[in-house]
Parts: sequence; C-alpha cells; structure tokens
Amino acid sequence: MAKKIRVCPYMITRITLVIATSAPNATSEPAQAIPAPSLNAFASGMNEKQYAVTVTTGLLNALDDAEIEAVLGHELTHIRNGDVRMLVIAVIIAGVISFFAEMFFRMFFYSRGWGRSSDDSDRGKGGAGIAIVIAIALIAVAWESAKAIFNISDQKLPHLAAIVSEFGTRTRGGSGPILAVSMLQNAGVTFGEALLGFILGGVLGCGLAILFASSRLLERGLLPFVVGSQTVPILAIAPMVVVGLGQLSAADWLAKAVVAAYLTFFPVTIGMLRGLRSVSPEALDLMRSYAAKPGHTFWKLRLPAALPYLFTSLKVAATASVIGAIVAELPAGSKSGIGVEIIKAAQFYNARPPQLYVTVIAAAAIGLFFYGVVALAEKLIVRERKAE
Repeated sequence: MAKKIRVCPYMITRITLVIATSAPNATSEPAQAIPAPSLNAFASGMNEKQYAVTVTTGLLNALDDAEIEAVLGHELTHIRNGDVRMLVIAVIIAGVISFFAEMFFRMFFYSRGWGRSSDDSDRGKGGAGIAIVIAIALIAVAWESAKAIFNISDQKLPHLAAIVSEFGTRTRGGSGPILAVSMLQNAGVTFGEALLGFILGGVLGCGLAILFASSRLLERGLLPFVVGSQTVPILAIAPMVVVGLGQLSAADWLAKAVVAAYLTFFPVTIGMLRGLRSVSPEALDLMRSYAAKPGHTFWKLRLPAALPYLFTSLKVAATASVIGAIVAELPAGSKSGIGVEIIKAAQFYNARPPQLYVTVIAAAAIGLFFYGVVALAEKLIVRERKAE
C-alpha cells in the first residue's frame, strides 16, 4: 500500500516531488515513478522550475510517515537555502583557486629544473619563488581592499585571517578534531573517488583512442558521440548515475567514480588520439621497411610519441575527476567527502561564513595535489625517456 505523504506549504512557489517507487499506483500528481531500491533522498534544481525532491523506494519502505515527512522537510531546506546553486558557485570558486594554484605550481615546478635545461633552471631559480610570493600578496591585498573599499560585510566576504583561523576550530561542538584534520579526512575520501574515476576514465579514453587510431571508420562513426557526451551538464548526469547504479545495488563510491570517469575519459581520448597520430610518415615507412608488426610499431613508435600528449591530457583529467567526484557526492547521500562538507558549510553559512571558504580551499588543494602527482609522473617517465 502506498504511503500518503503530507508536505507542508512552502514559500517556494513550485516544487516537484518525485517519489521513486516501483509501484505504479503509489504516486500521485505531480509525482513520477522511478524504481530505485537504494536508501537515498536528495534535492536538485537551480530555479523554481527545476526544483525537485527525489526519494527512493528503499527509504520509503524503511521509514514511517512521520520520518518521511522529516526527510522531505530536510530536503526542502536544501532547496530553500539554494544549496545546489551554492555548490555550483563553490565549484567555480574552487576552479578559479585551482587555476591560480596550478599557475604557481608550474612556476615552482620549472624553477626546480624539472622540464628545463640546467642553464634555464639556474636562471629561473629564485625568480619564480619571488613571483609566487608577490602573486599571493597581491591576491591578499585585493581581497582585503575590496572589503574596505566596497564595505563588504564579513557575512559575504570574511577576512582572510578569519578563514585561516577557521582551520583550527573544533568540530562537533568542540568534541571533535580540528577542522583541518576533518577536512584532510574528507579530502582523502574524495581523492579516492577521484582516483578511481581517473583510472576508469583513463583506461576508457586510451582504449577509445587506440581504437580510433586503428580504424578511420570507427573514428568517424563514434567520435561524434564521444564529443556529444560532453554537452550534457554534469549536474544532470550525476543524479541519473547514482539512481541507475543504485537500482543495480552498486556501492555509492562506484557511482561517484563513474561520474568522475565521465569527465575524465574525454580529454584522455582526444589527447591520446592526437599523440598516436603525431608519428611522422617517414618513421612509419622505416618501421614497415623493417617488416615490423603492428604491435611492435605501436609499442616502439606510436606509444612513445603519444606520451607527451597523453600526460598533458591526464593533467587536465586529474582536476576534472576531482570536480566530478565532488559533484557526485551531492545526490549520493554520502556521509563524508568534500562535496558533503560544502553542503554542510552552505547550510550553516549564516553562522560560520569562513567554513565554506575552507571547504573550497580544500577542494582546490585536492585538484592541485592530483595535478602535481601527474606532473611528477610525467617528469619521471617522459623526460627521463627523452634523456635516454
């Protein structure tokens, strides 16, 4: 028998309640039936025409009417607070921070002599470090100057000192670890999801690139679909993946990894394909004159030529996988992860504005760390190969 759920009047003029259930007669207008056995509930939508609350069959069967009403009230609070919009804004801010952080990392990376000749490295040492310090100082001055000139309140733009001091505050009402430790633990969860998605997307991207490089017919037939897959917004893909894999009783972390892989495989496919096609015709003719088999040509010629292109794509994919993992944590009902912390900080933004900026910095730090790992791997593999 279907549960009858009462939703109290709400200030938002239009909210679509989507009850995910396998019973066709268990829904009422404007409900929509979506079979899903997992225990999950999430709010979505960027404006009044898109707002929706989704509740799964497993949750409906596990809770009574009063508990379901409490769940719906909680999800409606997400809509009222504009948490989805806040998440998008936070991801954009994290991307901006990651851009400047990546620029600083590149300057430091090359100032250490990784990727330059020794003479260039000697001339660059010290100069890049000074440039990084000056850039950070300019950002800090611009931040505080904007607050003073435009009279921006701490509620909208907290002081940098308040953001830094927030890292040392205690969580769980003073009984938990400091926020820096909590962010490190959640960052580890998100990084693990992003790493798995990075591996899945990298393998898929390399496989498609090898397939396209070996057959022009397959490239012309399938590459448009690969490109078209990236036109679908990630905010629309993430709930579909979570609900779809939930029907298959898949683990939540797998759904997040799949979303991360969705953003990862495209740059890897394009970069790897370009690298495989970068081999000069003269080199291919030379391999044919040696009666080399296609496998030997691939391992001895095409793959080494594709490595620089591949690692360039992997550096893009590394940061993209982090964004995918964070976005996927929104509808997955997760208990840990940077995406979850961003939502919590957005809910309590009025009480503790600096905490949201702390989560954004943590998200940017994950992307920067992942980028650095890939860049180090590039140094060890590609540049050492060139030295040989």
